[in-house]
Amino acid sequence: MSPQRPVVDPRGHLVRWALLAAVAGVTALAFPVDSTSPARVILLDLLLLAPIWLLLAFYRRETYADLRDLTAFAAILAGTIVLSALLHHLVPARPELTPVPLAAMLITMLWNGRLAVSAAMVLGVLIGTQGAFPDDRALVFGLVGGTAGALGIRVLRRRKSMYLAVLLTAGGYALGSVAFGILDDWSLRAVLASIGYGTLVAVGSAAVALLVLPLLEQSVRVTTDLTLLELADPSRPLLRRLATEAPGTWAHSIAMANLCESACESIGANGLLARVGCYYHDVGKLASPLHFVENQLRPGNPHDALPPAESAKIITGHVLAGEQLAREYGLPQVVRDFIREHHGTTRVEYFLDRARKGGEDPDPAAYTYPGPRPRRAETAIAMLADSAEAAVRVLDDPTPESVRSAIDTLVARKIATGQLDDAPLTLRDLERIKGEFGRILGGMRHHRIDYPASAGGITGETKAVTR
Repeated sequence: MSPQRPVVDPRGHLVRWALLAAVAGVTALAFPVDSTSPARVILLDLLLLAPIWLLLAFYRRETYADLRDLTAFAAILAGTIVLSALLHHLVPARPELTPVPLAAMLITMLWNGRLAVSAAMVLGVLIGTQGAFPDDRALVFGLVGGTAGALGIRVLRRRKSMYLAVLLTAGGYALGSVAFGILDDWSLRAVLASIGYGTLVAVGSAAVALLVLPLLEQSVRVTTDLTLLELADPSRPLLRRLATEAPGTWAHSIAMANLCESACESIGANGLLARVGCYYHDVGKLASPLHFVENQLRPGNPHDALPPAESAKIITGHVLAGEQLAREYGLPQVVRDFIREHHGTTRVEYFLDRARKGGEDPDPAAYTYPGPRPRRAETAIAMLADSAEAAVRVLDDPTPESVRSAIDTLVARKIATGQLDDAPLTLRDLERIKGEFGRILGGMRHHRIDYPASAGGITGETKAVTR
């Protein structure tokens, strides 16, 4: 149950290392040294940059393999180097004005904090060891400020979270200023001035990061948490349509989102992405809401008048219809994946069985969802949650034991049919996921007592009369 790692051909490796050489060349141009040959300077800068490329190649292969991602990453590094050189040229006596936190914040928001901390360290060493800086202050401020910036913006679920990043980054610079003040016997005024410049860099880095983030998102095709939060707004046109035209599907999507978010967080996956993906996973049912049982409020089922093959075509068709709607409404690829993968390549067994009982010899392919199978943890959990939430609803006696038994059966079936073969989930992950499903679904399907009719309650007798 693990996906194949992206493969890069030898020529592709040359292109990617040429990008790194370009960043080294930019560094040599930004910080020229008269007494040293350019080739020697570029080689030294290349050696200092190499660790971050090796980290990408071995431990962040999906970014390394995507040339668009890698180019954007290289552009962030190069831009930070050029901006550092420009600030040093304008204010040469202030090594605090090394904007490594800007790169750290952008890399954290676009990829993750681990990569950002590594990049901040490499940039801090690269910039701080340039001949333009006569001492180690630029190196220390770059390392401390960049690391603080990456850690401060580690979880960005609200725009005001940037204030935490600013505070931590400014705090990192302040610690560096106090340390140098003690070691070099600075005056209080000099220490405060250094802290002020560090705070300026912290505020400026956060402001610029928020300003350029939408542009980088579009170019890199990465969906950040801020974009996901915007997509989760129920007032967005597509979700509003789902809530009004297919209310049963919307209610199912909300219940499924609660399951997925909790299960994802239990294994360290992206719970917010799972929640948003679940909100949109069934939007294709808007093409024909009444052909799905959760939206059928009146007696009778339109499938009763249709041949099994036609019914299966409508049911499986909601995946492609959802993909088309998602494109029309501009949903990012990471959300569209939930629409395409939440059924994988499973079969519509109900109508396949009905066709066989009707004396037909049906082609199973006509009763199969188009797929693909889930390729990331969040979409795999969405597939399991979709089946589990629907199955538990039909249990006559939803005790904790029966709920867990149903969940175990469903997960085992998905494994046996190969639906989880491409998903990065371990057996330990699956146990945690099943545990979260059981806990939440058991609470959702608990028994309630009948309140007396005299108190305005609905009793068993009232239910019988109102049916």
